Amino acid sequence: MSHSIVFLVSGEGFQQVTGVSLSIRMPHDTVANFSTLTTPFGKTLYLADVTSYEQLGSAVSGQMISHSIAGSPITGTCKDAHGEPVFGCAIQIGKEIAYSDNRGEWSIRVKGTKSQPIAVVVNVFANPGDWRVVLAPETVASGTTADIVVERVQGVPNAKSIADSITPAETAAVPRKNFWKRLWAAATGRG
Repeated sequence: MSHSIVFLVSGEGFQQVTGVSLSIRMPHDTVANFSTLTTPFGKTLYLADVTSYEQLGSAVSGQMISHSIAGSPITGTCKDAHGEPVFGCAIQIGKEIAYSDNRGEWSIRVKGTKSQPIAVVVNVFANPGDWRVVLAPETVASGTTADIVVERVQGVPNAKSIADSITPAETAAVPRKNFWKRLWAAATGRG
């Protein structure tokens, strides 16, 4: 237990508060912490966290330390027709959605080991543009890799092709006001 004085912003001045902290050490070097905190607005917050420690330095050579995460992994890749990785592909298996990283790789953990239906959800891609699925499996089993091929239908144009297609003679002239006139117009709300 702790006792302190807190200044309350709400105009009530200083107030004495008592805080409670409880720490429980559990098996396998795990610690659960519970505590209270009084904010400057007079509200009491309740905090809880669990921390796990592992001593790796004491592992004898040849000893294997392993951890188990629930579920069976299903992994895959998302690439374009040229074999380049596509980031932001949305892959749905059951209720879970995974997005591919910048290497085009994605992973989902599912319960069970049976084959699961897989869907590529193009309308929620994190990569901008309109996408279409070229090749994707209908089902995928845990422990296997699903390779998906997509292509951009309409999307963000390639910056290099824009620079190559526009010449200075084709660019329209934009009328410019004097800097001070633009600044005055912006300051007075007219610009």
